[in-house]
Amino acid sequence: MVDFLTAVLSAIGQEISTPNGGGYTLTYDADGSNPAEITGSTDAGGRVFKADSNADDITDFDPAVDQLDFGGTSVHGMIVTKSPSGEIVIDSPWSEPAQIVQGVTYQDVTIDSFGVVGNEHFRQDMGGVISWEQGVGPRETGTIYIRSHEYGRTEVIDNFDPTSMKISFLYFGTRERLSVEDTADGLVISTLPSGQSFTLTGVSKADLIPGLVEFHFDQVMEDNLESPFGFNQNDVTLVDRTDLLTPEAPAGATTDGFQTRTGDLTGSIYDDGAGPDDSGNTPPDNDSGGAGAGGVVTLGVGADVVEIDWNWGVQTRVEGFDPSEDSFDFNALSGDNLALREVGGNLEIEVLGNGGNVTTLVGIQAEDLTRSSLKADTNNSVLDDSSPLFAQLIDLGFDPLA
Repeated sequence: MVDFLTAVLSAIGQEISTPNGGGYTLTYDADGSNPAEITGSTDAGGRVFKADSNADDITDFDPAVDQLDFGGTSVHGMIVTKSPSGEIVIDSPWSEPAQIVQGVTYQDVTIDSFGVVGNEHFRQDMGGVISWEQGVGPRETGTIYIRSHEYGRTEVIDNFDPTSMKISFLYFGTRERLSVEDTADGLVISTLPSGQSFTLTGVSKADLIPGLVEFHFDQVMEDNLESPFGFNQNDVTLVDRTDLLTPEAPAGATTDGFQTRTGDLTGSIYDDGAGPDDSGNTPPDNDSGGAGAGGVVTLGVGADVVEIDWNWGVQTRVEGFDPSEDSFDFNALSGDNLALREVGGNLEIEVLGNGGNVTTLVGIQAEDLTRSSLKADTNNSVLDDSSPLFAQLIDLGFDPLA
């Protein structure tokens, strides 16, 4: 396949280099200890393999007749990536284990090979990855297309002009683990677990214009991928994704992405007089509201849920938390992603490696909580008695029998 980013950059006289990158380590695993599950058969007489990042690799997938089964798995618990040799990888945003479809590339399959995908956001992100790999969708001169799925790929882009060139997330394949950092080498946009990164030399976040950074609707209006840039979700540009490949939705379900909007092109947000904070970022206004949205949140009468999620740099101070009726939801986060501490009579919950993302429960100690105070995604082991989260809570005085 054509490397479209290299082609675009060459067309506008830019240089690109690919030094060694970081990220998790992909390990081939077909020892038979946890074989890939076959959940059915296809109309063409092939097999349907359950997508499971914790299972053994799929070693005998036949692209002509076989299919993958993603069911209703959320994008917050599973993504698709690509091995350094080009193979399809069924991956988790949060951990190292992954299921490799050995010997099968994205060029070997069709969109039908991915079956019916129940989760809308997973359909969108999967479609972005497959479209990039199969050359479907726009490739505009002067636009850097940020991807997240390519293990071992890091790119250094010289001569990027933030006043006229665009950064697009149209083909970005996850909703988690996005970092946007100013470094001595320039602006680095990177993603885990693949470690894929883009370095725009001589550029900083303060140089970027919100309207020249593009997303499709759900990426920002529901998942706030603009936050690591310090942008308001209403100021970035929304582009159409309906021309991309997209796995089939369940009967009656639809897939967003038709909404378009031109963002704020008036200049850098750092020119508006607000100025950056001590971290070098201008905190975005967050219009989503609710517990966990950032700033001070006061809970009222009735049951409230405080969301603990991968929301870059957001600091939320929650007042009025009532352990007898309120709860906080760890969503897809694992215990290894969390640090709990008691500071000045308050309980602080930090999402590690996420730009200082801290939720503070004012006047609450671990000993005030019960199991009913804790929620998480279905099948998330963060609430198991043996999880690192419970070990931290117990050290702070939590009674697991309460």
